[in-house]
Amino acid sequence: MILDGTVDIAYVRRPVRDQGLRVLPLYGEARVAMLPADHRLAGKQELCLADLVDEPRLSYAHPGPDDLPIRTIEEKFECVASGAGITLVPESVALQYSRPDITYVPVPDAEPDEVLLAWEARRRSLLIAGFVTAARAQAEAAG
Repeated sequence: MILDGTVDIAYVRRPVRDQGLRVLPLYGEARVAMLPADHRLAGKQELCLADLVDEPRLSYAHPGPDDLPIRTIEEKFECVASGAGITLVPESVALQYSRPDITYVPVPDAEPDEVLLAWEARRRSLLIAGFVTAARAQAEAAG
């Protein structure tokens, strides 16, 4: 939508195809494992990636040939709750979405989720430049 001009600027998370875009990394966010509430690891205080190596994983970016495509966070919740797989999500998801059939467990050794600001690389606009300046200043102040 940025490249076709529908949207001038957007907050995005990796993975993102950045061809034709300028991206500004703003901050990283810790990841947590999203598990069915009755999962064998659900009661742990924290997990490491090695604990999850044999678990079936859900993925937006690279679904396998037999995987259902996951387009929304709601679809991800349904897949996890049904036991189809687990996934890592940003900590903010755990803070914003509470369901009795899903639990979240911190995974300190997971690579942080990266939040970026993206806009079309060739586009010149005072509004976009001002937004980028404000977002950069806010990220620096918070970080």
